[in-house]
Amino acid sequence: MSKPTIYAQPGALMTRSEYMEASREDGHAAHRAYFGQFVTESTISRVVAAIGADTLRASTDPHMNDIPLSRWDRLVPQLPGSAGFRKAGDYYTTSHGVCLAKEAARQWLDRQQVAA
Repeated sequence: MSKPTIYAQPGALMTRSEYMEASREDGHAAHRAYFGQFVTESTISRVVAAIGADTLRASTDPHMNDIPLSRWDRLVPQLPGSAGFRKAGDYYTTSHGVCLAKEAARQWLDRQQVAA
């Protein structure tokens, strides 16, 4: 999995409108950068615990859609992040929570590849 291109200034919050603008250039990288800014170590730990390390490693779909959506949906209320989304001019919805959880899973998987 590739590292996202960072569109916001280092240390600056990428707003929802900046994300939408950046999506025109590279939607995948913009998505990773936007949702990635809200991922914490706690987010990663909760995702790995809820979905399972073996399940995440076994996923062959680039969007992890081979893991049932119901599992991601159940995880959303356990994740931090709503305040960050508000600061970015956005809302924290179930779909945003799923994107946050999947980005946390991608970051964890990226670390696993580096460590291997």
